[in-house]
Amino acid sequence: MTYIADIHIHAHDLIPQPFRLLYKFLNRKTMPPIFNLQQFPQSDLSFVVVNAVGDKLVTGLYGFNTYNAVKKQLKKIRRQTEKLNAILYSNSESIQEALEENRPLIMLAVEGGDFLNNRRERIKEIFKLGVRALTIVHSADNCIGYSTLSLAELFKSQGNLPSKKYGGLSEFGKRAIEELNELGLLIDLAHSCEETANDAINHSTRSVIASHTGAATVQSNFPRFISDDLIQKIADGGGIIGLWPFYLQPYGVKTRADLLQHTQHIKSLVGSSHLAIGTDINGLPGIMENFRYPTDLSSLVEDFKSINFTEAEATDILGKNFTTFLSNNKF
Repeated sequence: MTYIADIHIHAHDLIPQPFRLLYKFLNRKTMPPIFNLQQFPQSDLSFVVVNAVGDKLVTGLYGFNTYNAVKKQLKKIRRQTEKLNAILYSNSESIQEALEENRPLIMLAVEGGDFLNNRRERIKEIFKLGVRALTIVHSADNCIGYSTLSLAELFKSQGNLPSKKYGGLSEFGKRAIEELNELGLLIDLAHSCEETANDAINHSTRSVIASHTGAATVQSNFPRFISDDLIQKIADGGGIIGLWPFYLQPYGVKTRADLLQHTQHIKSLVGSSHLAIGTDINGLPGIMENFRYPTDLSSLVEDFKSINFTEAEATDILGKNFTTFLSNNKF
């Protein structure tokens, strides 16, 4: 059986009620079915990275300050992990432990460093709560750096996204990168603009990832996809790029053929060993056609083979590339 790891998802109850019902209603024509972690045993999944969200948009729905809202989300994810009898990822040894005990493996992460609010000590605090990865920016610029695209811009764009002035890491952002490196938290650049991402790579002493993205050369109309230069820099540092089956007209990958174009292009630049899958399930308002989560993940192997990937290359994208990355870099 293929080892499958989804390197970026959210819990089904990420958005609290009644806002969750409203979000589902507004996106009812495009949003994929909710995936509850309790469905894990009936799926082909072995490992998921489950993200709380630390930006002001989502945390504001909890009625707390951003930091308390993040801790509330993490508590809910931990409770679901315990109910599932899953192993909570601590370090790369957790991978083998989960395999030997035939138990699901869950890594805690936070998407959006807004909750840090220029307080470096909070990184150590979330590490103690079990968090092992941080997407440094999410849907808006924050105390660390600049986001490439806000949700408001996406939904209001009507096919014409506005130009935006970007920037690099803040002084606090540089200190945050240092703390993340020191503790061994994985740095995710998925929503970072080019300047912030480049600064993070240059300042980091550890490999980084972009957990859910695509290649801007393949589709240039969507700022969430990254440049060839950034793909190369992530790979040169030993990092991982997660393929993302997002689609919300006219942005993203509408079909499997579109996803394969991104896959082939990134492989041509850096090889297949830097590729993984990050679906953003429970967080994305739309998904590519003819793709049901999580049942269709394993079918991607045949898709990859159809564009001349070997069996090993195709299956490794679904999981082994990411676990090898974690082990090699001692995350």
